[in-house]
Parts: sequence; C-alpha cells; structure tokens
Amino acid sequence: MSDQRPVLALVDGYSLLFRAFFAIPGLRTTDGRPTNALYGFASMVLNLLENYHPTAAAVCWDAPAATFRHVQFEAYKAQRPDTPDDLKAQVEPVRRMIDALGLPLVEAPGFEADDVVGALAKRAAEEGYDVLIVTGDNDAMQLVNDRVKVVTTRRGVSDVVIYDTPAVIERYGVRPDQMVDYKALTGDTSDNIPGVKGIGEKTASKLIVEFETLDGIYENLEKVQPERIRRLLEEGRESAWQSRDLARIRCDIPIDSDPKLWALEGPD
Repeated sequence: MSDQRPVLALVDGYSLLFRAFFAIPGLRTTDGRPTNALYGFASMVLNLLENYHPTAAAVCWDAPAATFRHVQFEAYKAQRPDTPDDLKAQVEPVRRMIDALGLPLVEAPGFEADDVVGALAKRAAEEGYDVLIVTGDNDAMQLVNDRVKVVTTRRGVSDVVIYDTPAVIERYGVRPDQMVDYKALTGDTSDNIPGVKGIGEKTASKLIVEFETLDGIYENLEKVQPERIRRLLEEGRESAWQSRDLARIRCDIPIDSDPKLWALEGPD
C-alpha cells in the first residue's frame, strides 16, 4: 500500500464477532453476562487501528432480512445451527461499542455484509483509497487487487495474516479474480454452497490454472483429464453455475455512504 494514498479499513462485523465468540470461550462479568465476543471484537478492531493506521474505517453488518442468495437457493446457509444465546446477547452491546468508537455501521437490506464490503471497497479504490478488508473468513479473497488487501484471523483474535495477490495465489493456487470460479467448483461448506461434488481444492485450482475460468473449463470439457473428473464436471454442471452465482460478491449494490465522511476522529 502507498504511503501517499489514504487507507480505508472495512470490517466484516458479524464475521469478526462470530470468530471472536469461539476464540475466547467462557469470559463473563461477575453477574454472569457473556462478554467474550465483545472483548474479542474490541481487541481486533483496536489492534487494527493501532497496527495499520487507517485514515478512515467502517463496520459492515448483515441486515436481518433474507438476502437474494436465500431467494436463489433455499438451502443457502441452511445447515448452520441456531446462533448461541450467549452470542445473541452480545450483538447489541457490540453495535453500541462500534458507535462509541466513532465508526459508522453500514447495512444494505437484501444483501450480506460481504456485498456491502465489496461495493464500498470498489468505490473507495476508484476514489483513490487503499483498502484493508478485515474479516474472519475467506469470502473476500475475490476482492483482492493492487488496491485491496484482506486481513483475516488465523487462530484466536491476535494471530492474523494479510492477503495480497501473491498470498492468495500461494494459498489457493489461483488469482483473486479466479476465486469465484474456484468456489464454484469446490463449494463452501460454511455457506452450504454445493460446488461440484467430488471436486476438491487441488483439482479445482489445477482446472482453473489450465482453463482460466469456469466458462473455459466447460467450453473445453472434452479436454479435461482424467475421465473421472470430466464426468464429475458433466454431472455437476448446473450446480457449478449456481454455486458461482452464490459465491460472487455483489460490488454493484447501491450504498448511500461516502468513505470521505468516515475519517477517524477517535472514540467518544
């Protein structure tokens, strides 16, 4: 990232809160109220501000209503267990803490926080910002480019890794702009995205490297070897296209927010 360009930090709020909840179990006040997610979330955000010195920041949050992905695919995220009561009890305190830190909280009905992050990252990069996306999962890897990096937790709340384009390639074997097609093949168990049954990470990256895109794979299906993989792709064609639609972050959604208004001024 350039020393001359302003830096916008975009926090995937619920993803980080969820990671914090399970990373720090059992932390409570003297009267028994759970505070582990609140503490972990605060630690991660404050570490972000201290270590990366963004000039502006915002927290992106999942709106409570169903999203377009649930409409397209009824089973989307349907496998997830109910949110633990101890985590539910900390959502509103975390939102109040975000406000006390002076950070805007941005939502978009019908869309997920990932889509809000994607739209804001695209806009900010076009307006001259470098962007740091802070998240607890790998969905945002598809957004990485020369202006956008992803900071994600590896273990706990303090062990983090920064993904730029070379780091994404090293980890997944494909470029960031190929990650959507990669997930179309592998699926994503955390979101119940099916992918192509029988295609794992290594096979997916090999196919994408050879044929560049999902379209390229299916346009050259007769060239795919071995025959077993070709047969899996033939049988999973419809699932692959649907999975790509589900995995793609929408960067074109209307967001009535301006990163220029999010300059950090410190907590209240």
